[in-house]
Amino acid sequence: MSGFALAARWAGGIETVAFCEIEPYCKRVLTKHWPGVPIYDDLRTLDLDALPAADIVTAGFPCQSISHAGRMRGTADDRWLWPYIARVLRAVRPAWVLLENVPSLRKRGMAEVVGGLAACGYDCEWDCLPACIVGAPHIRDRIWILAYPRRKRHRTPPQPVFAGRTSAELRAWWTSEPDVARVATGLPGAVDRRRALGNSIVPAIAELILRRVVAEG
Repeated sequence: MSGFALAARWAGGIETVAFCEIEPYCKRVLTKHWPGVPIYDDLRTLDLDALPAADIVTAGFPCQSISHAGRMRGTADDRWLWPYIARVLRAVRPAWVLLENVPSLRKRGMAEVVGGLAACGYDCEWDCLPACIVGAPHIRDRIWILAYPRRKRHRTPPQPVFAGRTSAELRAWWTSEPDVARVATGLPGAVDRRRALGNSIVPAIAELILRRVVAEG
């Protein structure tokens, strides 16, 4: 969740008004970097009447039920949280919805997501964008879905810009990442950190998309 909030901060003009996060470690990270922003606990039992108004709803919902690394039970898995996200959309009615997940969503669950968005009154567009398009030294291919109310008229979006940074600066930014393999010896909180990273998004890609949202209003 912090990746979307960081992308919103970079894109400019977007204030984060609430989070929904169940993992204790991730909640501590959010509290540290976004003090005062409420954090709701469980998406499945979320009190919809308590939610603030929002123009944008973002969600990088769990991929374990559809990932090739799991049992691939798809929508039959109790970790499939899309219906609960749709429930939030019906209550909040945002002008924009930005979703992220693994590419295998296209085979297991995409019909439910697109159909659910349509049932909520949204059109959508999507593409698979890897981390390397923003200069990362790895692929991390992910599907991104941008939705908006049906019949919303859009201007031609401006050329995407990554916070005005040059390609050389992008490469330098990524090289600041520590050279740590999946086995992180001596790294404090390694298990929690690796789990959080595995569930995280690439904020630089989300920023490009959110810049389009800001430009179109």
